[in-house]
Amino acid sequence: MTNIFDYTVITSMARHSLLDRYETFVSCAVLGAHVNGRARGFRQNDVRFMIEVFTNWVESAEENPSLPVQNTQISRYLDNLIDEGFARAVSEKSFPRYRLTRTGVIEMMSRIVHRPYFNQREHFYFVFYFIDTYKPQLIRLVKREGSRFPFSLQVELDSLLDVNMLLDRQLEYAQRAIHKLNRRIEEAQKTARTVRRLVTAGTEYSELLEELEREAPMDLTTSRRYTELYARVTERQGIWEMTIGNDRRVSLVWMPARRQLEQHILELEHLKNEH
Repeated sequence: MTNIFDYTVITSMARHSLLDRYETFVSCAVLGAHVNGRARGFRQNDVRFMIEVFTNWVESAEENPSLPVQNTQISRYLDNLIDEGFARAVSEKSFPRYRLTRTGVIEMMSRIVHRPYFNQREHFYFVFYFIDTYKPQLIRLVKREGSRFPFSLQVELDSLLDVNMLLDRQLEYAQRAIHKLNRRIEEAQKTARTVRRLVTAGTEYSELLEELEREAPMDLTTSRRYTELYARVTERQGIWEMTIGNDRRVSLVWMPARRQLEQHILELEHLKNEH
């Protein structure tokens, strides 16, 4: 029987995972709330409002118009920022207010741009929009949060907020994904050809699997060997999966995914040419 402690841990992990997946929007929301709050600070509800606004802008890619986030989640997030020295509490009332430190402002920017790859491409376009549009304001914000603004800090910010570097990283990952899909498609097509040839030649099913491992090792589709995977199904089903099943996975799963990636690359290259 699950006790309340187990439930709390599971729920906390789920909430933490939610903010991790959407930290791009959370970090942007904290920055936005910080700017709007000015000297008097911002509230948890201000962050929640900004999250709802930003996720609403990419609602075509989301199941809900905005991210369902609770104030308790935001409170924990802000408490972590305080513990790490990225924020401070400026009010201890029932509705506490917060301010980012200078290092906290830079940390929020870093969390926005340093995600290696955005699986949901609309999230990347939002980040590109945010940095490309608000870069001057973000730099002014950093200047305002301290008495000194050394040249080294300017160089750091210019690099951090370089949209071309942002585009280059996404292009690299997208092209790598295309390469992986191409190899997957080629492997599936090779497997289907090999199986059809061996079936036509009257090869026994066990020998067919061993031959297949020599000619078309299964290094992309699964970590399991052919003999282990297809020995678990009937001969008829195994041959179907390796021929017709592979054909259909190529045409209905991997080819559409490749076309989407190709279009994404075209969009990234278009943005790069404009900048």
